[in-house]
Amino acid sequence: MIKNKFISGTIILIIGGLITKLLGMIIKIITTRYIGDEGIGLYMLILPTFFLFMNISQLGFPVAISKLVAEDKKSSKKIIFSIVPVSIILNIILLLIVLLVSPVISNLLHDNRILRSK
Repeated sequence: MIKNKFISGTIILIIGGLITKLLGMIIKIITTRYIGDEGIGLYMLILPTFFLFMNISQLGFPVAISKLVAEDKKSSKKIIFSIVPVSIILNIILLLIVLLVSPVISNLLHDNRILRSK
């Protein structure tokens, strides 16, 4: 019985991963056709900086929330809803910092085109 649940769970995860990869490939194809070679170059230029700020904005909240919910099943909704205001305030502060520091980031990346918007 346990082996059947394990195998069926594994198959479901494999299928889900395959669907996710296929959808990601389709999105990348459409994005490449839409913004072109120069747009992809700029996108790849800012992607590491974007991932850095995404990691800062999360601050390990998903792992901490998962641990707290797993330990205490009674107040899981209370835990989740108590972290939402903290997360929103932190992300607003980080957004303002990114907007203020973006000229410095564009100078560090040696390309002022990433500041312009159409």
